[in-house]
Amino acid sequence: MTSQKRPHIIFGTAAFGTGSPLAKIQDEETAAPIIATLQARNVTDVDTARAYPVGSPGAAERLLGELGVPTWANLSTKVNSWAPGTHTAERIQQSVAQSLEALKTDKVDIMYLHAPDRLTPFEETCRAMDAEYRKGKFARFGISNYTADEVEEIVSICEKHGFVKPSVYQGRYNPIIRSGETHLFPVLRRHGISFYAYRYELPL
Repeated sequence: MTSQKRPHIIFGTAAFGTGSPLAKIQDEETAAPIIATLQARNVTDVDTARAYPVGSPGAAERLLGELGVPTWANLSTKVNSWAPGTHTAERIQQSVAQSLEALKTDKVDIMYLHAPDRLTPFEETCRAMDAEYRKGKFARFGISNYTADEVEEIVSICEKHGFVKPSVYQGRYNPIIRSGETHLFPVLRRHGISFYAYRYELPL
């Protein structure tokens, strides 16, 4: 008899918030039944980002905070990342503080670098994330949308300086988009980094 392992489901909240045409779940009244369903089905991993929803940064985090999601969920979020210079030490500290304030919590499970900031040296970025980790702002350091070579570079920097190393990678993966299997996945396996897949589709 073959046992069936339950898939690890992470609920994404890119459509939560206000002030953006991509925000479909805009208030507590609309969101509450969704949150209740997650709790009833024991889906406890919830993912958000400072950038959500696109066009209205921070609105998703505020709504999740108002709903009290951090009180029961393993919550992950991501620092501002989509412009050059967003990963300086000062701006990472600011982004982490803004996220925690909006979420009404002192700590999240995973804090991701949402995408590479190639203008800022990776060493400065890793040092800044290590500082926030040591302050107890998050339990795990995550990275997202980096190339395999960049993952190697980040791990090398962290090992050299004794920084917290990334333990989770969030990336795009589906039956059609499988390029990560060739270069990225072997790197993640070598360094013991978990892979969390996301699906991105343009809204209709």
